[in-house]
Amino acid sequence: MRKFKFPINIELLQGRLLDIEKSLVRLEELQKEYNSLEKFLRNKDVYGLVEHHLRRALEGLLSCGSHILSRIPGAKFDDYATISSQLVDYAILPQKFKDTAVKMAKYRNRLVHFYHEINEKELFEILKDYFDDLKIFHREILKFTKTQTK
Repeated sequence: MRKFKFPINIELLQGRLLDIEKSLVRLEELQKEYNSLEKFLRNKDVYGLVEHHLRRALEGLLSCGSHILSRIPGAKFDDYATISSQLVDYAILPQKFKDTAVKMAKYRNRLVHFYHEINEKELFEILKDYFDDLKIFHREILKFTKTQTK
């Protein structure tokens, strides 16, 4: 990961990353506790908790990406999918993560704009099958901030 010579607000990113980490910890607890669809469906509150923390984590990660890209001369983005894509193009996220990062951005839009179409089974499957991708995204942004402070 290369070090950029542009003014990034590390404190801002670190604060957001800490908030994201709190949501990731809660999502991991929920993933372990509600590890079957039957358990997930039995608790009427778990859907809302997962939706909330997933949306916060995605929003936070993309907000971090937006901040980073806004400091890079020539970087242009007009939507969340482009933020994810450009983070890969500027080697902040690994190349092999590009498709996944773009899908995550699009899922953020689904959570925000098409929330009424998301059912319990879909959210359970997202938590079960894609939680590790959130952790990778978080880890890579965290790693990037550390390279910028050295």
